Amino acid sequence: MTETLMNRIKAQLVRHEGLRLKPYRCTADKLTIGVGRNLDDCGISQTEAYMLLKNDIWKCEKQLLDEIPEKYNALDEVRKSVLLNMCFNLGIGGLLGFKNTLAFVKAGDW
Repeated sequence: MTETLMNRIKAQLVRHEGLRLKPYRCTADKLTIGVGRNLDDCGISQTEAYMLLKNDIWKCEKQLLDEIPEKYNALDEVRKSVLLNMCFNLGIGGLLGFKNTLAFVKAGDW
């Protein structure tokens, strides 16, 4: 497929299907996202799942760097991975609620 054809069909499908960044039910009552991606029947590929995961991890790290940069930057990779995991599972707000844990992290009290 040429790049011209790809760009043409992408623009056409976005125009006809629309672009939605959150899941919704289409007129056929199928869970759908993006530009008409039928999640009920097609789902996502492993490659797409890992791409989404990578983006979510980057988002978590950005939140940690925005909220607790001095604590996060001082950690080794093993300890950073713990905070990234907590942020991923709890959200940054949930992680920041662990006041005692974060105080121990800051003090280096493992």
